[in-house]
Amino acid sequence: MFRETFDRPAIVVQASGSVAIRACVFFNNTYTGSPSPNLNVTTSYGGAGSAVLVQPRGSITEISSTVFKWNGYGSGTTAGGAIALSGPGACLSYVFNSAFISNGRADAGFRYGGAIGGVTMDGCDIRVGAGCTAGTWRNRGSQRNVDARMLCRGSK
Repeated sequence: MFRETFDRPAIVVQASGSVAIRACVFFNNTYTGSPSPNLNVTTSYGGAGSAVLVQPRGSITEISSTVFKWNGYGSGTTAGGAIALSGPGACLSYVFNSAFISNGRADAGFRYGGAIGGVTMDGCDIRVGAGCTAGTWRNRGSQRNVDARMLCRGSK
């Protein structure tokens, strides 16, 4: 369980790194808009990817049996309430048997992707397993986003 990580992503996939996320819960990770006094953050992530931030050429090979709930509600969150794919080559390959519930915030400071947000993410196509439904898919140029609620059931 990754819960209540403030002012930085719970997981950062570094450039050219990769990770598989299986059987996890990401709950209430967010950017507050003002750094916590007891937090020593040496890198600014710009408010993106409250639960998971994928840097350029980084990759999430799969997300399975995982729940993302209430991530990215703080006023400092700018994009990708649960997951942000940031930069050229950033990739999320496959999502199945997972749920994205109430991620991101609804105001002018939040730019895109309550569940999954991506900017210049030309690394791969996101495959979504059988039984997955999403609230809204929006494509604007190089931005590909999943907003609202996304439930994925089934297997590879």
